[in-house]
Parts: sequence; C-alpha cells; structure tokens
Amino acid sequence: MFYHVKLYTISNSEHCTSAIYWLNKNGIKFEEVNLDKDDDAKEDLVELTGQLSAPTLVIAKNTENEIVIGFDPAEYKSHLKDQI
Repeated sequence: MFYHVKLYTISNSEHCTSAIYWLNKNGIKFEEVNLDKDDDAKEDLVELTGQLSAPTLVIAKNTENEIVIGFDPAEYKSHLKDQI
C-alpha cells in the first residue's frame, strides 16, 4: 500500500537534513515542504499538529494522518515499515 508522505522542513536545520537523508536512503518517496518558503504551509502545520515544529513527518494513510514531530529514525521506521 502506498501512502502520501509529507515532510515539513526549515532551511539550515541539521535535523531536517537528517530526516531528508533518512527518507532518501530508505527509498521513501515524499513531498518536502519548506516552511521558510511557504507561509500557507505554516498555517496548515499548526492546524494539523497544534504547533510549528520541523522536521514534521506526516503520513497520510487512508483517511488518517500519522504524525512524527522531530527526527527519530526508530519512529520513522515504525510508521513506514511497509514502505521500506
């Protein structure tokens, strides 16, 4: 099953860079949304999570979203295990 994966990032963030690297290394297709360049995305993220934090990984599974705030490889793997 394919999920839509979106990663909210900010520029010049070591944690965001690590998240991008991990997703690419594991062959996960994802959409990157840079919060520094997209004010509407900031509003969307706050509405979705109640906070403005990057990196934030949003995995759309059917009608529900799974959200991981911060970069945590174990959490990423847990949520994306059937995509790796």
